[in-house]
Amino acid sequence: MSISYFLRKRQITSNLLLAIMALTTISALLVPTYAVPTIRSGDIFDGEVKTADLANGAVTTAKIKDGEVTSADIKDKTIQAGDIADGVIPSGGTQPTTHVVTKLVNLTPHLLTTTTISCPDGEIATGGGFRAPLEFVTYESHPTSSSAQPAEAWVVGVWNPTDDIDDDYEAFVKCMDFTP
Repeated sequence: MSISYFLRKRQITSNLLLAIMALTTISALLVPTYAVPTIRSGDIFDGEVKTADLANGAVTTAKIKDGEVTSADIKDKTIQAGDIADGVIPSGGTQPTTHVVTKLVNLTPHLLTTTTISCPDGEIATGGGFRAPLEFVTYESHPTSSSAQPAEAWVVGVWNPTDDIDDDYEAFVKCMDFTP
């Protein structure tokens, strides 16, 4: 084997290496590589993500920040009672009820009387007053409490200035019950 054989072989090897390097460079240019894109909320238009786009269990309460979903985000009639876990929405009890408690008081001539009408335990007074003959004079009608606490009773003071009328007057308090 001669030197020319080795030189020729070396030349072929060099040419082969150059061809491989060229093909590698060309293939890098011709064959695209794809990176996984990052999608942010600003990239998504309103209404683009549908239920079918989400895997079961993909969205949990841990992934939703407080205040992110409001009633404006929920279409009417899309949430049913079975969709809401027990205790999520407080029941709030029932609406307060009102009723009137009355008391008849006899008032003889020239008598002055003060009557207090109380609401049942746990109830508050929301108003009060009296019904009396026209000849009777009322000198007070007010709740029992003058502080920030709600009143539990009503006070009515009536005077009978007549000489001959012996009659009853009715004192009353309007009570409100907040128990559920």
